[in-house]
Amino acid sequence: MTGRRADEDSFDEDETFAALEELQARTDRTVIVTCNRHGIAVEKAGERKLVPAVLHSGPIDICGAGDASTAG
Repeated sequence: MTGRRADEDSFDEDETFAALEELQARTDRTVIVTCNRHGIAVEKAGERKLVPAVLHSGPIDICGAGDASTAG
């Protein structure tokens, strides 16, 4: 939506929040994006938060993973 390229192997917190800030300004709504193993980034009215991912070992069932992150 911002025209910026997402790269799964790298993560730049400042660049991520710049994109979220831009989207939040366009929509005037809270913006949430998953950041792979880095967690979830949230931009709400100028307030920024990076919620860390939960580290997990063992088998992973990815079915419904997106639903789980948007559910609450």
